[in-house]
This record gives sequence, structure tokens and C-alpha cells, in this order.
Amino acid sequence: MNIADFTLNADRLRLMFEAPVKKPDGTFIISQDNDRRVWGLLFSMLENRIKKGGFTVIDACHCRAKSIKKYLDLARTYNYYTVIIDFSDIPLKTLIERNKTRLPEWTRVPEHIVNEKYNKLNHIDYKDYDYKVMTPSQFKSRYKRHIDKLYK
Repeated sequence: MNIADFTLNADRLRLMFEAPVKKPDGTFIISQDNDRRVWGLLFSMLENRIKKGGFTVIDACHCRAKSIKKYLDLARTYNYYTVIIDFSDIPLKTLIERNKTRLPEWTRVPEHIVNEKYNKLNHIDYKDYDYKVMTPSQFKSRYKRHIDKLYK
């Protein structure tokens, strides 16, 4: 099993609604034009998984309390255990370098957006939320065992 099998990703949904878009400079991007539909579908899919008790990872960078609150409200509705993975210990320079190597090119995030999201993420106070916060390595070790037990 691979973590991708348990993951909902807004960019994958965006690419299902619309192919990569060519910009005037010849590079490609993932269109955000269908975001209302994308997020509606993602939350519908997530709710379906939660109702069935399924393990699910949301692959998205949420930098506002409003975004995080939507997940928390849904988790409370179904008494669902929720964890946030905090990537704030990764240096900005490292994130920018990793972003430059993402393939295909349209999966790269514009550098000014990486900077903006990084600054917002480092100002979120996770104490305001009632779910567990883990580092990526803590998550990986804990949930790999969990997934292996469930799906072997």
C-alpha cells in the first residue's frame, strides 16, 4: 500500500476538471478556475470516507483558520480522529528548492506563493484546534504501522 491510495488532493481534482493551461510565457499551470467545484467535490469525497471510518490524508496547504475549521467541523460531526501534519520546521530555502524539482512543471507553485504560504503557516497557532499536531516523521512512523495493520 502507498499513502497516495489514501490521499485526496485538490490539484488532482483540478486536473480532472481541466487540463494544464499554457501561460503567455509558454509554461503550464494548473487552473484554479474550477476551485469551487473542486473543493465541493473533495469535501463530499472526504465526508463519504469519514462516514465509512476510512483512513484519509488531505494533501493541501491550508494556511487559514477558516480552512482548517471546515475539517474540524466535519470530524466533530462524525466523531472522527484528526491529525494535522506541521511542516513548519522545514526551512523556506529547502521548500523552494524542492518546488523547483517538481515534475511535471505545472505542479510547481510560483515562488511568491511558496513564500506567502510559508509565512502564513508559521503564524498558525495550532493550540486553537483540538486535534493532534505531528511532524512529518512522527506521522510517517505512526501511520505506516496503522495502515500496515489495517490493510494486510
